[in-house]
Amino acid sequence: MNAFRLGLSATLLSLGTAYAFDITRCAELVSQAQTAVLQADMDCSADPGACGSDFSLPCGSPQCSGGGCFRAAVLLGLSATLNMNGHVLIGPSDGDGVSCFEGRCQVAGPGEISGAVLGVSASSDVIIKDVDIHNTNTGISVAGRLIATNVTVNNNALGVEADHGIRATNLTANNNEYIGLLAQLVRGTGVTANNNLQGVATFGSIVVAGLTATGNLDVGVTGRRTRLRDSVVTGNNGGGRGIDLVTSLRPLLINSTCGLSENVATKQPWGVCSGD
Repeated sequence: MNAFRLGLSATLLSLGTAYAFDITRCAELVSQAQTAVLQADMDCSADPGACGSDFSLPCGSPQCSGGGCFRAAVLLGLSATLNMNGHVLIGPSDGDGVSCFEGRCQVAGPGEISGAVLGVSASSDVIIKDVDIHNTNTGISVAGRLIATNVTVNNNALGVEADHGIRATNLTANNNEYIGLLAQLVRGTGVTANNNLQGVATFGSIVVAGLTATGNLDVGVTGRRTRLRDSVVTGNNGGGRGIDLVTSLRPLLINSTCGLSENVATKQPWGVCSGD
C-alpha cells in the first residue's frame, strides 16, 4: 500500500465509530461504515483536491505535510455509504466522482454523477442503486463485483468495467464511445446496451433475462458462454458484417431473437439466429 493510502487509512481510523453526517463540500472523506448524505448539488470540476495527510487543507497547500493529493468529490472508506439524496455530483476533471479506495462501499440514489475521469471507482465490490452516471471517461470502474439496481450509464467513453463481474437489475449502458458493459461475467435481469461500439463484452459468461443490445457499431454480445431469455440482440454490425452475437460455446437462447451469430474459433454461425 502506498504512502497516500496509508495516510488515508490512518485518517479514517482516527475518526473512530461514526454515524450519518451531511456532505456540503467537495473532497469529503467518509469514514469506515459511515453513511453520508449529500445535501446539495455539488460542482467539484475545478476543485483542487484535498491534502492526503489533512483533508481540511487543499491540495498543494504549504501546510500539507505529504500523503499525496486526493482528487475526488467524495471518498468512501470500507463499508461506507453515500446517499445522494436526489442531488447532482460533478466530479473533478482529473479525478473521481465517488472513490471507494478502501474496499466495498455503496452509492444510493436517486442522484446523478458526471464530469469525472471515473464516475464511481472501487478497489473491491460496490453496490449502486438508482443513480444516473454520464459524461465521464468511465462511468463505473470496479476491481471487484458490481451490484447495480436501476442504474443508467450513458454517454461515457466506457460505460462499466468490473473485474469480477456484474449482477444487474435494470442496468442501462447506451451511447458509450467504446463498450457498454465490460466484465468477467454478467448476470441479471433488464440489461440494455444500445448504440455503443460494443454492447456487452465478457471474458466468461452472460446469463441474463431481458437483455436488449441493438445498434452497436460492433457486436451486440460477446463472451465465452451465453444464456439469454426474453432478449433481443439485433441490428448490430460485428466485423462490419452485421454480426450480433459472438461466443466460444454454443449460445442458449430462450424466447430470444438475434440476427447473426458467430463461433469464435471457426468463424461460422451457430445456427441459433434468424440470419444464420
